[in-house]
Amino acid sequence: MKWWRSGRAIAEPAIVFVLLALLWEKAVAIFGIKRYLLPPLSDVLSALWQGRMMILKETWITTGEILLGYFWAVLAGLLVGLGIFAWPMMRRTLYPLIVLFQGLPKVALRHCLSSGSDTVSRRRC
Repeated sequence: MKWWRSGRAIAEPAIVFVLLALLWEKAVAIFGIKRYLLPPLSDVLSALWQGRMMILKETWITTGEILLGYFWAVLAGLLVGLGIFAWPMMRRTLYPLIVLFQGLPKVALRHCLSSGSDTVSRRRC
């Protein structure tokens, strides 16, 4: 009976996925949705397949940047943590700021932390 449940756990989501894909493909044709608003799934899959080498290359670049950023974040966190532990003055000054920053909603800091690539983020804190 266990194999039936595990097979069913795979089959049901796969069937729903296929049905949603067919619905997408047919709904674009039936409702006459313009291709620039919602292209058919076949066009999306075709474009993904044609650009697969570029997508793979860019994926590796992004993965490297994520890992490098994670490494630097861990290193900075360790150094700040060691500093707070080792030096009482750093504990008294930096630790309250860290606690304060953790209490702030990150959405409120979006304008301060954004890269400046959009018009909204040009307003600085």
